[in-house]
Amino acid sequence: MEWLSFFINLFALANPFGVLPVFVSLTQNMDSNLRKRVSILTGISVVCICLIFLLFGSYILSFFGITVYDFQISGGIVLILMGLQMIQGADSPVHHDKDPVKPKQSTSIAVVPLSLPLLSGPGVISAVVSNTNPMTISKLFQFSGSIIMLGIVVTVIFYFCHHLHKILTPSIMKVLVRVMGLIIMCIATELLVEGIKGALF
Repeated sequence: MEWLSFFINLFALANPFGVLPVFVSLTQNMDSNLRKRVSILTGISVVCICLIFLLFGSYILSFFGITVYDFQISGGIVLILMGLQMIQGADSPVHHDKDPVKPKQSTSIAVVPLSLPLLSGPGVISAVVSNTNPMTISKLFQFSGSIIMLGIVVTVIFYFCHHLHKILTPSIMKVLVRVMGLIIMCIATELLVEGIKGALF
């Protein structure tokens, strides 16, 4: 069930429910058809970004002379900072833009800022790249399936955003964000331990 664990990790890191208010704000002036198109394009963009780092993450690291263990340690630190801020109920600067974005009548928002940096931010990229070594054919297919599943879930959540936005009250959102933060802290601890063990031993 490695694929399921990987999917849960990515889902917690992407935190689509936390991005939902931003999506609603960005698409509030759009008609229903355009909003649905943006939700589909967002899911596709997330899948494409994650697959690029899944397939070529190790080569990107090699190009910059970075080992997987270095990336695991630095990625773990990034995730710890993100998880701490989520547990404290604050938006993480490594997950969200500080500058507010204005609504646009364009599907380009599906890529920036929704896919990057909101959904496929440093945390997601760190988790994907950290799992690229060693990469087997079986692992590649499983993780690719997990990434595609994440894209589908993101699309569904955003597709029915207005219904979900009414159900997910601010109180529920706060609980969800804190739970996701705790999960991210566990992921970060595992990454740090593996990175330190690999670097030292």
